[in-house]
Amino acid sequence: MVEVQVLDVRRRLAEEGLASRHFVVLGEVGGERRFPIWIGEAEATALALHLERVSMPRPLTYAFAAQVLTAAGGQLREVRIDRLVGDVFYATAVVAGPEGDREVDARPSDALNLALVLGAPIRASADVLAASGDCAVDEWSRRDELTDGAAVIAAQATAGWDEDAQKRRADQDVD
Repeated sequence: MVEVQVLDVRRRLAEEGLASRHFVVLGEVGGERRFPIWIGEAEATALALHLERVSMPRPLTYAFAAQVLTAAGGQLREVRIDRLVGDVFYATAVVAGPEGDREVDARPSDALNLALVLGAPIRASADVLAASGDCAVDEWSRRDELTDGAAVIAAQATAGWDEDAQKRRADQDVD
């Protein structure tokens, strides 16, 4: 297993009648290899908010899951991106609990979000790195030209929060 980190989360802009799509970019720690994993919009937004260190007024799903895990006496030891079947990535969350370590099957997007919230290490199998190493550098630069990164995703997700908070306060004052 090779230690990797979340480098960015990106939204591929809609083009030619196609909807926008999101992907997380993982990179080898201390190395040059990197690879994308396509993920859902909600999971991408959660990653972007975490990467941009956006303070939330209430815990989001992954922060809640982390609190439940901790309250139950568990600890996320690591996340493994351990298989690639076709173009589908698979992850395993290694969880330490009162009865020992357990491996929990997970979608990579969920496991990565939980790892970021809890500061757990992320690892990818050498086979996954080798299989996903087919992304050419010029293909990445084309993706980068057609994508928004975590900062833009987080800013758009939080746009209007101040106005919404002011409106809620004003509504509470009226009651």
